Amino acid sequence: MNNKYRLRPADINEASLLNTIAARSKAHWPYDLAYLDLCNQVTRITPNEIRDWHFTVAEMDERVLGCCAVASVKNEFVI
Repeated sequence: MNNKYRLRPADINEASLLNTIAARSKAHWPYDLAYLDLCNQVTRITPNEIRDWHFTVAEMDERVLGCCAVASVKNEFVI
């Protein structure tokens, strides 16, 4: 284990993994199950979004730990 993070572009085949990580991250907070279910339905990461947006993953020892994306929505950039 080298304890060094590496940032790299996300791969379109990682959509399912990134959705799992995003759901686990949201579940950390004390939201009720109905709200978490709604979040998971609305914030699905698709292979097309990974391809079209600027998705970056953070990994350590080849294990993906998290992700972020920058996209233009209504001519504004959102993270």
